[in-house]
Amino acid sequence: NVKAPYLHFLQVQVDDGNNGRLDPDESADLQVSISNDGRAAAENVKGELQSLSEFVSIEGVSSMAYGNIEAGQVASQPFKVKASANTLNGYESKFLLKITDAAGLERTDTFQIMVGKKPVLIVDMDPENHSGPTMHLTLEEMGIYNEYTRAFPNSLDNYQSVFLCLGIHFSNYVLTEEQGNFLASYLNNGGKIFLEGRRTWGEDPQTAVHPMFNIGFVDMPFMLEVIQGIDSTFTEGMGFDNLASPPFNYYYLEPISPAYTILENQADKYSCAVAYDAGDYKTIGTIFEFGDLLDDTSLKADLLEQVLFFFDIRLSTIGIDEYRANEMLSSTFNYPNPFKDRTSIRFTLAEEHKVSLAIYNMSGQLIQTLIQDKTFPEGTHAVQWDPAGKELPNGIYFYRIVSHQQVLTRKMIRIQ
Repeated sequence: NVKAPYLHFLQVQVDDGNNGRLDPDESADLQVSISNDGRAAAENVKGELQSLSEFVSIEGVSSMAYGNIEAGQVASQPFKVKASANTLNGYESKFLLKITDAAGLERTDTFQIMVGKKPVLIVDMDPENHSGPTMHLTLEEMGIYNEYTRAFPNSLDNYQSVFLCLGIHFSNYVLTEEQGNFLASYLNNGGKIFLEGRRTWGEDPQTAVHPMFNIGFVDMPFMLEVIQGIDSTFTEGMGFDNLASPPFNYYYLEPISPAYTILENQADKYSCAVAYDAGDYKTIGTIFEFGDLLDDTSLKADLLEQVLFFFDIRLSTIGIDEYRANEMLSSTFNYPNPFKDRTSIRFTLAEEHKVSLAIYNMSGQLIQTLIQDKTFPEGTHAVQWDPAGKELPNGIYFYRIVSHQQVLTRKMIRIQ
């Protein structure tokens, strides 16, 4: 029952005078709010902000006077920050806020904001949600920031890519004319869309967005029991059993050049996924459910990684980067993560080069060297780490991959 103030960080809002986010090579005010949840006023409250990220800096004053904050009240002050031109879309910038008052209270809180556009938005309109939750979970396990919604948002401006799920024959969502215009506008502003739906390409009313995928169709009932990748595309070598019930469609897709097939059924080699690079935007359209693909020799995470690669979105230490030219290692992640007995560490090389890969614990101690200066060809590769029998505790580990003077470090979690 002691009457005393209790101060803590409450929230942060970005005020850039434009789109409400901090973009690369931009300055903005961070409106940082401090709340007093105690039972007494706090006098002469001050907040000192420190950036913990190399790409975002504090401009000007780093300490602000919040004055007196009454019990149950909130106070806010602006701190000016700048993101460097080298900051990548999707970069999560961390800050430390030190709070003090006249009575000697001292508290430190941390928070983070995302610079630029968010990597992925999943819009799951499928009434039975065949794929959306699986996409969301797979991206989470890959360490990729994504948001999941079952309704159309008011705006797509803050997202680098949109994954839209519409459903199957007897459980299907039909895009409205307004929604088609909404999606077409997003593409015309440089967006990327992955659109999954069995009926939408050949049976449902067409909207403004449909022709932007350069997809036609051929009336021919066929089975999609096994789906395979296409040589010389980013799905080369992939293969999935399709567990959909039933794995059937009334028509197959026909790409309109320069769009091209990236996945086909094994039996007839009929197209079931088409990619299109329009220059200003990119699309992928499919007639199967991502969530019904079986993880085996190929993984759904492999397919998502290559889709993001096509969309010019790259994995990084903070989850996602946009593409940077002249990088030897274009992406890397481990799957599953968290894991129990073993995990697969995957990396993609822009060209043939030597690679080293090692595992470290939280203290930075070397646990195991998996690869030492081994030459790998261009493309995606996988290395297994199996810590079973090594008497290693559960917890956080890091793998460090080195190629051509480029070093990437990732976190992974072992659980039981």
